Amino acid sequence: MLHHWYWVKLFNMDQVKLIVKDIESKLSLASHEHDHILPTYKNTTSTRIFPYNKLDINYRELIDEKIEFINSEIFGFEIYTKQPSYAFVNWYNFKNKADYDLHLDMHNLGSLTDIKLTAILNLSTDSYEGGEFAMQFNNTPTIINEINESGTLLVFPSFFLHKVFPVTKGTRISMSLWMKGPHWK
Repeated sequence: MLHHWYWVKLFNMDQVKLIVKDIESKLSLASHEHDHILPTYKNTTSTRIFPYNKLDINYRELIDEKIEFINSEIFGFEIYTKQPSYAFVNWYNFKNKADYDLHLDMHNLGSLTDIKLTAILNLSTDSYEGGEFAMQFNNTPTIINEINESGTLLVFPSFFLHKVFPVTKGTRISMSLWMKGPHWK
């Protein structure tokens, strides 16, 4: 099975800046009703839950199109359409050596659905150092260098362990989306 798929620079830097501006202007609309689903893994990011359906339709449609294409051509998971309803926007700041410990995105206990795919969009507007994204296979982290490019979209099955190493300079910004579907059979 293929572990991940990506589009390098799905959005150019001007578009990334507009996406971040759009998100920041709408963060007051962010709901805290979903805070209980935030993972309990060690992370030192500043995370906000953002109503994904409030993101500019042009950006949202392109992201959704790419995720659906990757799923249909590569993974073939049964996922629901017209989702997700929210996104996690993470700011990894070097001042606190922000990182995200090794974890899975499948903690949907008590739900009628399972998280099947994770999509991460790099929204960094300035350069940063560190903050490498890695997936772990056979107890060995494999750094996915492509996601370090701003505007790049990475999609992978949510059952793979992954992490973000500490940021040592600057700020890394990313938006994570979880695509759900019926329980695994």
